[in-house]
Amino acid sequence: MSTLEEDATFEEDAIAANQAMNDALSFALMDDDGSKHRLADHRCLPRKQKRIFRHDQALHCIRQDYLGIPGDNSTPLFTGNRFDMMFRCSRPRFDCFMEDFGASGIPFYTNTTDAFGKAGASLEAKLLLPLKTIAYGVPSHTFTDYFQMSETLARDCCTYFFSTIRQLYAAKYLRVPNSADLLSLSKLHEAVHGIRGLIFSLDCMHTSWKNCPVAYQGSFTGKEGKPTIVLEGGGGSSHVLLACFVRVCWDIERPEHS
Repeated sequence: MSTLEEDATFEEDAIAANQAMNDALSFALMDDDGSKHRLADHRCLPRKQKRIFRHDQALHCIRQDYLGIPGDNSTPLFTGNRFDMMFRCSRPRFDCFMEDFGASGIPFYTNTTDAFGKAGASLEAKLLLPLKTIAYGVPSHTFTDYFQMSETLARDCCTYFFSTIRQLYAAKYLRVPNSADLLSLSKLHEAVHGIRGLIFSLDCMHTSWKNCPVAYQGSFTGKEGKPTIVLEGGGGSSHVLLACFVRVCWDIERPEHS
């Protein structure tokens, strides 16, 4: 067979294959009654309904449950220890957060309207959501239904909360203690507990090590029944964090990295 004959045969096979594909597509687009219908243009398809968040209702629920409605003595519903249990934060401490965050000048907390000029999430919601997320150790979108927020806004609330906490309180509560602080703490503990040279009270907690290498799992598995690492921290009577480090091995401590 010559080259011209081979090219002609290949062209005929390609035409036949293309025709067969078109026939199959036409059969797939045929309705039950035998009539054809056209493929729908994606621009003509109905769009997903936009979610509308009622920030005013969320603020009303927050005040009714936790903060209280002015003039209504029956609110709030959760007070005292119940507020502490919900957010792992006392109500006076939260009031300090409200005052400090509101006066921080950060647009995320001072602007209460969205891009369309409508009322956005309140300062109360932007602070309570990250506090509750931290308290229960869950993802930021867990409580978006109660606080009436999108997943993106909930994540931004946590991100801004962590950065603002460091910006506002790091100089006071996360600083390295100086010699005067250590001497004052030593005298305080000696007067209260009768122990000379005591600087701070140490506390620790076990946290799960999800991605622990298989070779290390035996060494890091204890009474919890799963690999854990130890977070240790020490604080003084003024709530200042004096030391914080991670113990990754029982016989090796690295407080110099605290």
